[in-house]
Amino acid sequence: MSAPEVASTTESEDSYEIDVDESSYDEPAVIPVTDLVRAKQPKPVKPVKVPKPPKTPRPAKVRTDNANRGFFIAAGIVGAIGLLFSVILATGALLIALDVDQGTAFFAHLSDVCDGLVGPLKDVFNFSGVNADKKEALVGWGLGSMGYLLVGRFVQSILMSRVKD
Repeated sequence: MSAPEVASTTESEDSYEIDVDESSYDEPAVIPVTDLVRAKQPKPVKPVKVPKPPKTPRPAKVRTDNANRGFFIAAGIVGAIGLLFSVILATGALLIALDVDQGTAFFAHLSDVCDGLVGPLKDVFNFSGVNADKKEALVGWGLGSMGYLLVGRFVQSILMSRVKD
């Protein structure tokens, strides 16, 4: 057998034809060109989607020590003023209850301060009869003392709640 007889190749656009010894094979093997080209090319790879990183929340505002110091100072001042006014009014009410001589300069000055602190509460209660002025002062100054103490403590607690650890 000669070489042209053993294998002959005919080229065309669509296929290659290879002739092999016909005694061992029944038909010549024919492979289309398009299948050869497809077999050699790798399949396209789909791009991998990279997940977006999760959004991080903005950090909370952190108050500095200076801001906390301001709230501490304000709460302390409000509490001290409320306590001071309450003690002044309670002292005046106690002196009225103990029937201290109202003609002294100390009592006259304390009475003026207490009337100024109570303000409109001094005219809320009107008693008649014996010692009506003492009763009005005792009730007005006593309620004013409790009012200053409660309001001062309430405002102080509101200011202290604004302080962050």
